[in-house]
Amino acid sequence: QTSVSNALLRFDHQTYSEDQNNRRQTYVSNIKKTKQEQQDGVKKYLEHRKLMRQADAAKLKADINIKLQTGAKERMMEARNRVAQQKSRQVNIIDFYSLPYNTMSHTKSAPMCLSIQETDSEL
Repeated sequence: QTSVSNALLRFDHQTYSEDQNNRRQTYVSNIKKTKQEQQDGVKKYLEHRKLMRQADAAKLKADINIKLQTGAKERMMEARNRVAQQKSRQVNIIDFYSLPYNTMSHTKSAPMCLSIQETDSEL
């Protein structure tokens, strides 16, 4: 073998080695890139799931608040109705048991007790 053929063999071997190194680097970088894309996809999915859970929780909280407010309003209306019924009942009781209006008992000059005594003594 001549020096020219040795030089060509070395050159071929060197280019082959460089090609192998380039392929390995490309392979490794592709694996890293794929792995990073998968991790990003997982992070996006987890973030999306987190946001969906937060939205669901907010909706449930709003629904519960609406139910609580509705219940509170209903209880308030029931309480107002009970108070109105009690007031109405009290007015009816007062109207039913009140004494008839007596003109003698409401005069300034003679209270009712005096007028009764006077009437007894006159007899």
